[in-house]
Order: sequence, then C-alpha cells, then structure tokens
Amino acid sequence: MSNEPVMILKDVQRTFNAASSNPLHILKSASMEIRPGEIVALVGPSGSGKSTLLHVAGLLEKPDAGEVIVGGKEVSKLSDNERTAIRRDTLGFVYQYHHLLAEFSALENIVIPQYLASRSKKEARERATELLGAMNLAERGDHRPGQLSGGEQQRVAIARALANRPQLLLADEPTGNLDPRTAARIFDGLIEMVRKEGLAAIIATHNFNLAARMDRAILIEDGVLVDGAEALASGD
Repeated sequence: MSNEPVMILKDVQRTFNAASSNPLHILKSASMEIRPGEIVALVGPSGSGKSTLLHVAGLLEKPDAGEVIVGGKEVSKLSDNERTAIRRDTLGFVYQYHHLLAEFSALENIVIPQYLASRSKKEARERATELLGAMNLAERGDHRPGQLSGGEQQRVAIARALANRPQLLLADEPTGNLDPRTAARIFDGLIEMVRKEGLAAIIATHNFNLAARMDRAILIEDGVLVDGAEALASGD
C-alpha cells in the first residue's frame, strides 16, 4: 500500500456572507493531510467549522481559496461532473443522520450507490450482503429504514458509505443522534470496519473520549487546524 497522502488540504478558506451581518470566516487557513490506514479525529465544538471542513474535503462545497488535493491532483476547481465522479469512486460520507432512502430495503440502500458506479447487479448484491454481515445486520437486509432502530439505520449508512470501496471515509458526528450506549457500539463497529477495509478516515466529533481512541486528533481553532493532542490530554 502506498503511503502517499490520500488527501491534502492547503490553506483552505471558506467564508459565508450574510446580507444583515459581517462576513463569517469559518475556515481561515486550514491545512492537513491524511494517509492510507490513518483514522483522524476532527475535534471542535458545534459551530467551529467541522461540517464545513468535511463538506470541502468531500467536494460538496468549493473553498473560497486554497487547494484540495486528491490522489496528487488538485480537484477543487474541477467541473461538477468531475467532482461527482471523484466523490463516487474515492470518497465515502457518513452523516449525523442516516439519510437512507425510506422506500428501499437496507440491502437496496447499499446496492444503489454501486449501480451508480456501474457495478453489476450480482457484484453489488454480494458486496451489500458482505457489508451487512460485517455490521451484524445479515438478518435485516430486507427491512426498510422505518423497520430498523436508530443504531441499525446508522450501521446501514456506514455500510452504504463503504459500498464502493472508497479510499477515504468522511464521517460527520456519526453517533451524534444516538444514546451513549448505542453510540459506543456504532463507533466500535465503524472503527473496526475502517481498519478492516484499510482506508483512511476523518471523523468529526465533539466527544474527546471518542477522539482519544483514534490515531491522532486535529482541532479546529479560530478557522485553523492545529494538533489536538494537547487539548485531548487536558480534556479541554
């Protein structure tokens, strides 16, 4: 496995302009890189810019300045179609809320992204079945989201994010809507799957206990990314 960075952010800036107030500078000069097999905690309180950073890294938003480099290629200024292809083939995204398609079964929710990546029906169903088994949901594949618990829904969402074998998983407070006991189980399963699949991951959280279990932590501080080791050690 190559140890070249999966993604590099260089001096990324993101500002939101509101007609009734001064510009809001969310990201001022955010820089980081992540390598294969590395799990990085993105730490900061609500409103610090974690989601914005993940949206930029996930090519859902374009930075106002700076570079987003994926596989050695600067991608932030590519066309929407080109960025969509990179998201589909290289990135996986887990949101705080699962965003499953209510009219489809758990297995179908995992199959559909693979169809969009031109996987065959047989290959897509085999991969979906494999992931459901790995998430201890083998018996729930034919259930629709409304028939699943919140924890089960989020496990399906994680499996869906892994369906196309991404190089980088981006997770935005993936256990934020769950009770502490369920959240701990889901987090354990997420880390286990990331390790098993051998991909890199950036997991946003405001929970320092969860962050301390990852390989390293990055803290968003006044729009800049800094080493979060000291903050984790102090518990601040």
